[in-house]
Amino acid sequence: MSHSRREGARVRYYEQYVLNYHGKNFNCFLENFSTSGMLVICEQISDESIVPGDDCTVTLSVAPPSEIRCKVARQHHNQLGLEFSR
Repeated sequence: MSHSRREGARVRYYEQYVLNYHGKNFNCFLENFSTSGMLVICEQISDESIVPGDDCTVTLSVAPPSEIRCKVARQHHNQLGLEFSR
């Protein structure tokens, strides 16, 4: 996982999606993204133990649904910074 600065500018984009973290699904919202990752809001995980560096997937509710592999970069309350996996 890279700890360098974000690649590219952030783009605001509000979309509902499903986060799968350690086999559990959580309904969340994508707040913004860049070429290197995304910032998501997920009220359901505020009390979960989220570990930076852990793998997860997000499934966007676009047609057809798209699954994106990510790593947790950081967590602050109900906000997660996710880095796209390569």
